[in-house]
Amino acid sequence: IKKNSKSSSRFMRWASGGFANPQSRMIAVIVIIMFIGSSTVLFTRAASPSQTEPETWQRVAMAGSDGCVKSIDDLTASEGRAIEFACSTTTPGGSTGGNQDHDSHASDNCTPGIGRLGTMGPCINRSLIPAARPGVSTVAFDQTTPKRLSPPAVWGGGEGEPGAFRTRCDFSHMNNDDAVLYQNQPNKAHLHTYFGNTGTNASSTSASLKNSGNSTCSGGTLNRSAYWIPSMIDTATGRPLAPNDDRSQYNSDLEIYYKVGYQGIGYRDIKPFPNGLQMIAGNPANATTAPSPARNGSRPVVYYCEGAASNDRTRNREGTNIPVCNSGEVLVMDIDFPQCWDGVNLRATNGRSHVTYGKWHNLNSGETTPISEDAGCPPSHPVSLPHIEMFVRWRVPAGTNTSNWRLSSDNYTNGPGGYSGHADYIFAWEDYAFPTLVTRCYAAQQDCGYQLGDGREPRWIRFW
Repeated sequence: IKKNSKSSSRFMRWASGGFANPQSRMIAVIVIIMFIGSSTVLFTRAASPSQTEPETWQRVAMAGSDGCVKSIDDLTASEGRAIEFACSTTTPGGSTGGNQDHDSHASDNCTPGIGRLGTMGPCINRSLIPAARPGVSTVAFDQTTPKRLSPPAVWGGGEGEPGAFRTRCDFSHMNNDDAVLYQNQPNKAHLHTYFGNTGTNASSTSASLKNSGNSTCSGGTLNRSAYWIPSMIDTATGRPLAPNDDRSQYNSDLEIYYKVGYQGIGYRDIKPFPNGLQMIAGNPANATTAPSPARNGSRPVVYYCEGAASNDRTRNREGTNIPVCNSGEVLVMDIDFPQCWDGVNLRATNGRSHVTYGKWHNLNSGETTPISEDAGCPPSHPVSLPHIEMFVRWRVPAGTNTSNWRLSSDNYTNGPGGYSGHADYIFAWEDYAFPTLVTRCYAAQQDCGYQLGDGREPRWIRFW
């Protein structure tokens, strides 16, 4: 923060300390505002002053016709503190940092339209946070006829691929909580976008989620799990963007695959998720152009653009930053979760150390010996779980593109948005779901689609 000139500082001290009564002091504040010139700064009295407490004027609004962000300290008469200014040098969509107020959500107190400021994330206009969705309050199935099992699938990659189930969820709500990293500490985190359980907050646990809250996922409360990501922000307006994809082949905001996967794990080894499990994919602190690869050599989070009417990847095939997707196209955030659990800890302080990635067998068709001798789960994390892969989709509004889009966790000064991509997960399915999937889909090497493998298909209900 830059100090004013000596003359203006003397003027401020005279104005704030040179009058003996509140009426005169208000006149001084008006003079200060006139002195500032083109900027508009509004003040209000924080409380009625007493003989023993200093009189304090607090900022309640700020604006600047020149596009600068004005950061204003509390003005305390007894201390004669001067108002201080901070102007960002950032241009729309740029990456040069400035200064911000350091309150609990500093990214909210800046001016949308000038890009991200400093190291506190994008500007967020909280009045534009989308409304929460109600979800479904009961377990809901559509189909009760058992699906005819097909011969075991062979996908060309050897053992470790066949066996899959997928489900869909819609956007639920947004908040500044993080029950994995900041348990019981509300409003501690950057803004998050949630799917699944509509009641997820800072105090949520696997047990509390399983016993309360509606769900925006297929099957209703069959799946009360919590899935969340850093919110996508249009920095041109400060608007948090709810995921949305109305294309017929997906028709959901979030597509989730639970499968044997590509991490070198045999279908016979898959175990159901333990109750209480929570974990993070990706690193929310990452700010580099090349996030560290997982043990299997892949990136935990990648992005690409899909066509307006199809899932054809039009640009940036699996890049580590947000690409420029055009009007009508769909931005996809593809997230891979760790698949190997240490068998003991259901959570970790950093959300990640109790789980890790398996290593792909790298088999060619017809081969039976893995090229990598340490394929699959490592000895430190020997329990193989279903592989979760999430696809979050945002349709780009007409007449715009994604050049100004950043994640709420993008707290770095250089480069495009998206490097800090990550996702959190707290398991909260009904107890019978995954034992059924393990038997009917994974062990049977079946692509079960949207069914549990026993004929029951969780009902899909959209909320818009």
